[in-house]
Amino acid sequence: MLGKIIKHEFKATYKVYLLLFISLFTITALNKTIEYVPLDNTIWNIIKMLLFVAWIILLMFMVMGAMLLAVVRFYKTMVKDEGYLTHTLPVKKSQLIIGKFITSLIWMIVSFIMLIISILLAYMSTGFMHDIINIMNEFANLLSENPEIIIHIVLVLIMLISSCGASIFQFYASISLGQMFGRKLAGSVLFYFVINYAIGILSTITMFIVPDFVERMNETAGLSTYDMMTQEGIVFDELMIMMIIWQIICMAVCYFITNYRLSKKLNLE
Repeated sequence: MLGKIIKHEFKATYKVYLLLFISLFTITALNKTIEYVPLDNTIWNIIKMLLFVAWIILLMFMVMGAMLLAVVRFYKTMVKDEGYLTHTLPVKKSQLIIGKFITSLIWMIVSFIMLIISILLAYMSTGFMHDIINIMNEFANLLSENPEIIIHIVLVLIMLISSCGASIFQFYASISLGQMFGRKLAGSVLFYFVINYAIGILSTITMFIVPDFVERMNETAGLSTYDMMTQEGIVFDELMIMMIIWQIICMAVCYFITNYRLSKKLNLE
């Protein structure tokens, strides 16, 4: 049943994301094309500037828009009018939540990949591609000399994905708690800030509880990510693992709140 929910979510959302991706690459192509147009006047320069600004706005929206679309989708289908239909489906609330979560997370990852591709296409040139090849060769040499960097990179990717997941569940929990108010949207926004503030305080307290954490962070202060990977690899891995564990705990707590509120305290009035 979970697979059917995920399939349904992709069918319900792919058009919006596809339109977003097409818009991004259309603007990217236009920006790339006008570089080869031999015109230099005020009107043409304004057009070039507007296209570039439009591209920057779309890039920014690719970062935040995927999350925004996921939140709006959850809000409309779980606690607004569409919720009456959603909650009549013969599936567990946990399956609905997980299905929407997996779909949203995948779209966020795909959106980030599209963003990277757009940037590469925008700056693609003979010299740029030569630089990319040089970077890849240097990276290959670095891996041959420091194969443990692969572990560092994998941990960073897991941390970034878990961070996105925690953010999604934070919004879900806020929306489910917002039902306690007459104005659900206002209540959801209020609870988002409350949860975010609580997580900030608890994460700060956790840093002081974990043995030697502050001391180790002071030792690596001022080091770049690259230097931390190569010079303080163990400390870097420990930091990433702690962040991943913390994000998983946040996801678990927010999932429990969301599932409990939607299963036991659902209010669609």
